[in-house]
Amino acid sequence: MKTLTLIMALLLIVVGCDRHNQEEEEEEDAEAEKERLEKELQATAQRIQELCSQYDAVTDWTQSVERYDPYSIELEEALIRADSRPVLLLVKVDNITKKSDKYWVHFTLEAPSTGSYDTDFFLRCTPEQVKEVMRHRHQGYAVIAQVSEIKKISYVFEAYGEVEFDPEHEGYPYPSVTLSPDPLSDLFIAKGTCSALLPVGKKRLYWYELSDLLIGK
Repeated sequence: MKTLTLIMALLLIVVGCDRHNQEEEEEEDAEAEKERLEKELQATAQRIQELCSQYDAVTDWTQSVERYDPYSIELEEALIRADSRPVLLLVKVDNITKKSDKYWVHFTLEAPSTGSYDTDFFLRCTPEQVKEVMRHRHQGYAVIAQVSEIKKISYVFEAYGEVEFDPEHEGYPYPSVTLSPDPLSDLFIAKGTCSALLPVGKKRLYWYELSDLLIGK
């Protein structure tokens, strides 16, 4: 009986040690992953900063814009600079179009990177820039943009699709679409030219993640 008790005690000690070692390994792995992500973020910020230096781009334009319910004039003064400097945008690609041999890329800058408002940028791009975007699908981008126009969309219509049944259609379902206006839209539309762009990976980058490294906040 004493022997069995001793064996059980030893087993419990061994199991406890293994569990402790496993927890330590998991903590070390988590710490290593955290360090890797921090280094990756710093490297990304460094690449973006070099691009901004090359084009003398403004990185802190959001600091002069009210984060919630901004006026159009605030965005105009922040994005369409009196000194003609371009601005840095951390965005994702929504679409690419071609019209009259000119390429336009639709970039979206979304809250909470700005605050409560979203901004869609329709920027004219070169064929080489479009090829770069096509090669790096589903990635975030650092874009140096020369903005020429911006306006607020006063009304946004949202479509809600439903399937209904009507005896006149012999029991067959037919689609019904309802349009609902939103008079309190926080969507802004901007146009301009893409001076340069840099793919920065598939991880969505919000402004607050890079602000410490880019603008020292």
